[in-house]
Amino acid sequence: MMRKLTLLTYVVLVISGLLAGEALARGMGGGGGGSRGGGSAARSPSMSRSKPSTPSRPTTRPATRPSQPSARPAQPSTGARPSTRPAQPSTRPSTPSARTGESAGAATRPSTGARPEAKPGQRPGAGTAATGQRPGAGERPDRGARPDAARPRPVQSREDIANRKQTIAKTLPQRAEQRQKRGRAVRESVGHRYDNLFTPEWRGKFDRLADGRFDWKNPDPRHWWRAATWGAVAGWYFRPWNSPIVYDYGGNVFYQDNYVYVDGQAYCTEEEYAQQADTIANSVPADIQADKVEWMPLGVFAVSQANESEPTMFLQLAVSKEGIVAGTLTNVLTNTAQEVEGMVDQNTQRAAWKIVGKEHPVMETGIYNLTQEQTPILVHFSPEQTQTWMLVRMEEPAATGAATP
Repeated sequence: MMRKLTLLTYVVLVISGLLAGEALARGMGGGGGGSRGGGSAARSPSMSRSKPSTPSRPTTRPATRPSQPSARPAQPSTGARPSTRPAQPSTRPSTPSARTGESAGAATRPSTGARPEAKPGQRPGAGTAATGQRPGAGERPDRGARPDAARPRPVQSREDIANRKQTIAKTLPQRAEQRQKRGRAVRESVGHRYDNLFTPEWRGKFDRLADGRFDWKNPDPRHWWRAATWGAVAGWYFRPWNSPIVYDYGGNVFYQDNYVYVDGQAYCTEEEYAQQADTIANSVPADIQADKVEWMPLGVFAVSQANESEPTMFLQLAVSKEGIVAGTLTNVLTNTAQEVEGMVDQNTQRAAWKIVGKEHPVMETGIYNLTQEQTPILVHFSPEQTQTWMLVRMEEPAATGAATP
């Protein structure tokens, strides 16, 4: 009996559950009124509102969206690359010429043959340098054209300078004695054979001297033979000197390795020293009034070359208040006479002169030296050729008359 009741009860419950589920399903699909009857029943979740399961998603999604591999274009193989791309070595520019404002690709870079050889307007090449720019190799002077070619500038230490000065001081007495002996030998050799030189009568024999710039006529035939002392010359000059500068060529002024040394120090090159003498000789004022120039005689000198004891050239010199050095040079062997003219440099006291109308030779010495009995001089035959000669003062002619040569 109990088993039948239990089975019946189970059947009733099953039927009741089915009926309740059907009623609930109708309320969900019917209108809004039935579903809103109870607030709590309508808002509570139930099995009929569950989210759709994964199988309910559209199955066409993979078909409408391309897969990753098919969306990207396939990379071309090696054989598909352009065949016109040049090889790497011939297309890549060298490092110096690859500096451009924008990096170009390998295909757009010019080849080596398309590049210009030079860059006009940026950096001039050889021989095309513009003003203010550094000249190229074509405009630079070669070694032979430079003033100091083939010789570096001497390196001078205090010890070297001191040693040279010491050597000069030690040899000074010996050099002075040698010059005195040579001067006496020349004077004894010449004697008074040429006492008639530079007199008004002698000058009248040379038309060139008559047309000269300065008038050397003087009633006293011995006037231009007279010597001058340093004190007289220093006070005569329109800007007096306080102390003399001695030019002892071979002593305090000497040549070594194409350089001129003064008082033990490198002064300038041989060429520059000769050019300085030429500049001094050419600095005679052009606007000078020759007839108003006042002259102080410096004397008459025999011009002796090297160890020559029988000179044939004689030089008469005088100095003006303006510093003009002028006179007459004669050669008794050729019986010729020419005017000489130059200047004294105020700062260095170098006196330089040359034959009027000729560029060379240029003779020079210190103005103080021309007050001595004998003195060495430099004779510049060209900027590259200089010799050391000597001037020996001649004795004044006798007052009773002059002998004829």
